[in-house]
Amino acid sequence: MIGFLFGLLVFIVVIFAVIIVHELGHFVVAKLSGIRVDEFSFGFGWRIASRKKGETEYSIRAIPAGGYVRMAGMLGLEGEADAGPRNFYRAAWWKRALTILAGIVSNFIFAGVLFAIVFAVPMSSVLPAGEPLANAGFHNGDVVVEAGGIAVPSGSLLAAAAAIHKATIRSEGYPLPVVMRTAAGTTVRTHVTPELVLYVGVTQPKSSPLLNGGAYVIDAVNGGPVPKGKPEEVLGSGAPVTVAVHAEGATGTPGADHTVTISKVKDAGNTPIVSGEYRAAWRIGYEAPLPGEALPLAVRDGFGAVPQYISTTMGQLWHLISSNPGGLNGPNGLSGPVGIAIVGAQQAKAGWVSFLEFVAVISTSVGIMNVLPVPFLDGGKFLLLLIEGVRRKRMRPEREAIITTVGLALLLILAFYVTIGDIEKIPLFLKGS
Repeated sequence: MIGFLFGLLVFIVVIFAVIIVHELGHFVVAKLSGIRVDEFSFGFGWRIASRKKGETEYSIRAIPAGGYVRMAGMLGLEGEADAGPRNFYRAAWWKRALTILAGIVSNFIFAGVLFAIVFAVPMSSVLPAGEPLANAGFHNGDVVVEAGGIAVPSGSLLAAAAAIHKATIRSEGYPLPVVMRTAAGTTVRTHVTPELVLYVGVTQPKSSPLLNGGAYVIDAVNGGPVPKGKPEEVLGSGAPVTVAVHAEGATGTPGADHTVTISKVKDAGNTPIVSGEYRAAWRIGYEAPLPGEALPLAVRDGFGAVPQYISTTMGQLWHLISSNPGGLNGPNGLSGPVGIAIVGAQQAKAGWVSFLEFVAVISTSVGIMNVLPVPFLDGGKFLLLLIEGVRRKRMRPEREAIITTVGLALLLILAFYVTIGDIEKIPLFLKGS
């Protein structure tokens, strides 16, 4: 129960930050465009608290699942508040367009700022609990100086991962000599036995118990001990093998999570795992420290991460729609409020930098969602404006209101459908909290 309440609190904090930024974009541009803003609200439903300052009422409502900026004459329907020339639909076309798009832009800018902070913050090394280095008595902040006679650089996650991967591949699972520098500055020479980790691409067949994807430590192969050798050879060289596994970093009985038959396993290396495939590698459980980037470089990389994330997300959405056997609300599908609460709580526990990165991802996702040309979302409103611009005539307000209502209804159905899949994750979250 404590874990669930913590997840709920994290969800509210994340949504509050992201929605306030989004609506603030609409609010500021509307004000600059001379449009009267009657209400700035966080949440939907009945009003919990409000305060009027100037011509705008600022309110908090009961359902913390979004927010809105209510502008005079927003719908153009009879009976709406009339601000005369300051009505939304009496503003110039380009002012209305900028007002609608401002929320999306604000989310992307907010994400860029948060990503920049993440890049600028120095990070100590991470040795996840339950993995070989941590089991050998080392801790976060300890640094791998050398592995298998190969120098391991600090300051670059990719370079360090490549060096360690080269060393573990050579080890073929036998004890690996490592030189460690502890956080106290002591140099320690020891041997660490790598574990064989199976990486599962998402969108596995429905029959697979590893449908979720992720990383699993292999505890047994065909009912016996894990052999030594190259990962792809240990796992059948393409022929089916049965493996017992547990989630990487998890504590408990080895092999207790799943026993599953797999085939066509490739060496994982340090490249992304493609959906539907299995990869494996010998690992010792280590993420190198980062010194933190100088501010100009952090800003460049932070804002550069936004279009990269947008591109990746759009590709994932297309793959989800076109070929995901698990469905939109399956383990590899979309996440709603419950999913955000679960992952957000996990990231908050991992530290404030991880949490900021998570908020940046959510802010980018909200921006992407609002680009979609779905009525009720900003993208749908902008589409109606484009149609108006081409026709040089606005659609009848009543018809536009019907289209928007249908769009809202479809979004609510989708949210309910996705939440059904999210609820299945709650027991796992409570178990681990």
